[in-house]
Amino acid sequence: MNKVVFQAKLKEVLLETIQERVKDGYERSQQAVPVITGNLKRSGKETDIDNGAKIEYKMEYASIVERGAPAHYEQLGGFFRKNGAFVKAHTRHMPEKKPKNYIKNSLKTAFERFSITFDSNLRAKFKRVTWK
Repeated sequence: MNKVVFQAKLKEVLLETIQERVKDGYERSQQAVPVITGNLKRSGKETDIDNGAKIEYKMEYASIVERGAPAHYEQLGGFFRKNGAFVKAHTRHMPEKKPKNYIKNSLKTAFERFSITFDSNLRAKFKRVTWK
């Protein structure tokens, strides 16, 4: 096997291993994601890309749930409640939100098995050389 073929196969095995570990991480994150309405969980998706894979949670608050947020004040415009009462513009205090790290922890756990998966994939792709 020449060097170019070897490098191409090695790159292929590495990419497959990364994609396998990300899929496992996504499945773990789906089990760990906090569920109140289920919208955040349903917004999750794992996608293979050219140089690896990615996990996305598309709800606008996904990052805050994952990473947390410091306590802060928020300006609210006037709005009508469901009962028709008008609430005028005001400032409200938002308490600190602790990070849930459902993606980070899931990927960390999934990638702890990277070397085992990589070794297995290498053995499947390359024939073992024996010396006589």
